Amino acid sequence: MIYKNFDSFGDTETGFIDISSNGLNKLARLDTHVPEKLAHLIQDIERNPDPNYAYLYDRALGAGEVYGPNNNGDWFGRDELKAHHESFEKHAHLFRHHQNKDPRNAIGDVMASAYNDPMDVVDLIVRAPREKIAADLKKFASGGMISTSMGAKVKHDVCSICGNQANTRMSYCNHLRGMMLKVLSDGRQVYAKNPKPRFVDISIVVIAADPASTVLRKVASLQNNISKLADIKKEDVGGNVAEGRSVLRPEVISATNDLSRGEALQTIHEAVGVLRPDEFQAIMQKDASLIRPDIIPYVDYRMTERTGIQGRPLYKLANAIGGIYGTPVKEGAKLTPANFLTEHEKYAYLQYRHSIGEFSRVFLR
Repeated sequence: MIYKNFDSFGDTETGFIDISSNGLNKLARLDTHVPEKLAHLIQDIERNPDPNYAYLYDRALGAGEVYGPNNNGDWFGRDELKAHHESFEKHAHLFRHHQNKDPRNAIGDVMASAYNDPMDVVDLIVRAPREKIAADLKKFASGGMISTSMGAKVKHDVCSICGNQANTRMSYCNHLRGMMLKVLSDGRQVYAKNPKPRFVDISIVVIAADPASTVLRKVASLQNNISKLADIKKEDVGGNVAEGRSVLRPEVISATNDLSRGEALQTIHEAVGVLRPDEFQAIMQKDASLIRPDIIPYVDYRMTERTGIQGRPLYKLANAIGGIYGTPVKEGAKLTPANFLTEHEKYAYLQYRHSIGEFSRVFLR
């Protein structure tokens, strides 16, 4: 038997969402699907809440077929999650920092779990006495995040490469021992498949390893702040037809600064398409002031290695960014050499461009 713990699904949500009041409205503002089973329970809670309890919505984990393995290299298949997510209801309680050996350490319980088909994730509703999580709720009310981590037990896990079944980590093959999460030359990734998981633990933790949950909160705030732009038609946003789209808003760059450079680049590329040289530089330097809507910059073509910036796109975050309208390119903006880039940055930008396909001597899409 192997025990696994892993952060709540940060690519999709923001840790716990307090649904003690107006729960469905809060979730609707996040533009996310809520399974019917959980929606009915939230309605019941809203009709007759117990004031001594806090009710929390959590996105636990996503199907490996869609989201890949988590940061620990653990992969949970869609069919396995559909078949076994209700073990959260039967076996799991809310703890702190996985102190779950003694059930008396529990500070809450799981009221319901559901498989969210459109999102391919498992969602939970958790209940806890307010007195036991008073500090957490205060932090949440002031704009902080209640980060969570899940625990599961499996009889064995299975190597994605060689199929070795291990019931202890001592029995791991060389792939899982020393190559976890690496991508082999044939494109296959090393991770551990987890059949028939039994979920036994939801813990409030001080630090979650995946910063994407914090980033998504920033992006959600950004969407709210510029919601007045929602009625602008895309064809009316850019001021220069040759540019093809508007320029990234500086706030988007700032909102993704908590990601690694590779993750930020891949996520924003997934959201908006091929990046301009100034956008590329701003992401790499984590400096939003480098965005230049007054020009249309380009880098002269030269051959480079087809080596892209390493990183994984965070798809839920990319979808959120894709819904944010950019800053219009100024009327009269001229096609301008990107001499604000260093030679190293120019070479890195060209590597990025070559890694996604052939292109002309300028950056134009």
